[in-house]
Amino acid sequence: MMKICILDDDAALCRQLGSLITDSEKTDSDISLTLTDSVGQFFESAENANHYDIVFIAVDLREDNGIAVAEKLKALSPKTIVIFLTAYSRLSSSQAFYCLTKPICEDEFNAVFTLAVKKYRELNQSIVVKWQNQRIRIALDEISFIEGYNRHLIVHTTNGNFEIVGKISDIYTVLQPHGFVRTHQGFIVNMHYIRAIETDSVLLTNGQRVMMSVRMRYDTLKTYDSFVDRQCLIL
Repeated sequence: MMKICILDDDAALCRQLGSLITDSEKTDSDISLTLTDSVGQFFESAENANHYDIVFIAVDLREDNGIAVAEKLKALSPKTIVIFLTAYSRLSSSQAFYCLTKPICEDEFNAVFTLAVKKYRELNQSIVVKWQNQRIRIALDEISFIEGYNRHLIVHTTNGNFEIVGKISDIYTVLQPHGFVRTHQGFIVNMHYIRAIETDSVLLTNGQRVMMSVRMRYDTLKTYDSFVDRQCLIL
């Protein structure tokens, strides 16, 4: 279920956006929608609901600053997509996925909500692997890299490593559309984790290095450059 919250002092605007969201055909997911004008209630609900997926936050709140609220929220839930609601035509924040200018234009809202839903789906993609007689669901954004040897794969994640039976070419076919690049015959890297591409290896944000072959260096650089271009913030 997609969990969405609107935090704004303007009750009429909350109702307007709530109607646009519930009437939207942009998602086939079930939606849980919360409307509130209280920052305290917002964080209480966020924690009880295991965080929100998409939030609309007014920049000018009576009891707090919307940007500060977003910073606190992202510290608790980095995957939450934040869309600011502002009366200013120009606003820049590292926490924003997008900014909607008041009064809200329905066409602009629909375009932004479509992008947010697409981003939500990207962030919540997962695979199921067999590990020690168990079936474990792993979110793609938890995978930093995968190494393969003798028809076995070691999936390196933020929650530990999992060894499974499989061919690296098969799993790469599945992962390639989701921000993964093959740097070596035996390695696949999640490009979200790349800090730097070096001469013969890729440095990850966790400090690990993954081998990169001379043969695959050109394609790795080309694929990563394209990925970076697509990941620029829309402000």
